[in-house]
Amino acid sequence: MLLITHVHLLTMTGPGVGYIEDGAVAIQGDRITAVGPSAKMLARHQGADVFDGSGHVLMPGLIDAHMHTPWALVRGVAQDVADWMQKGLAPFARHMTRESMLAGTRLAIVEAVQNGTTTFGDYVSPTDEWGEVFSQSGVRARLTPTINAMPEKDMSSWRVGDVYPLDDAIGSKAIHRAMDFVDQWHNTGEGRIPTMLGPQGPDMISREQLLEVKRLAESR
Repeated sequence: MLLITHVHLLTMTGPGVGYIEDGAVAIQGDRITAVGPSAKMLARHQGADVFDGSGHVLMPGLIDAHMHTPWALVRGVAQDVADWMQKGLAPFARHMTRESMLAGTRLAIVEAVQNGTTTFGDYVSPTDEWGEVFSQSGVRARLTPTINAMPEKDMSSWRVGDVYPLDDAIGSKAIHRAMDFVDQWHNTGEGRIPTMLGPQGPDMISREQLLEVKRLAESR
């Protein structure tokens, strides 16, 4: 057992953020088993390996609820660009391979963990190993496969302001792909990886298919 002592402890339980000025956390394996004032925890867990965290804050990991991790590779390409999705991002999208998307996800996870984020709300078109990267990393993630009915072509060729040319066959394919991912990954990683269904926007899928996604989500 590991006992981290003498920290400014934010338990997130009770008034405010559950602050304990001189707090301690007991960890057994990969589980937090107890928290409380350092004096009481030291008396209760004699023989534990003790790490003195004096001068530090110990708190739950941060949550980033809106991420598109593969795009970490191209951050900044649409900075100060009007109509950024079509004119800034789309020209690079055609060059994104499965390998580069997974590299972006790995990069995003490493950078997030270094800054205290341990839970991810990630929203992308799923690749074969997308869930595996999160599972192996040990973080928590609510993975949401993108669902839309957008033609699979270069968006940069569309005129800005035009209504998107939706294709129900593509929407149906996206729904089936999302459900396959849900069937494979929901609540895996000892419950660390729940899944969600994510229609990209009301202008990117037909009303009928949007309602179909709603029914599927409710049934699950």
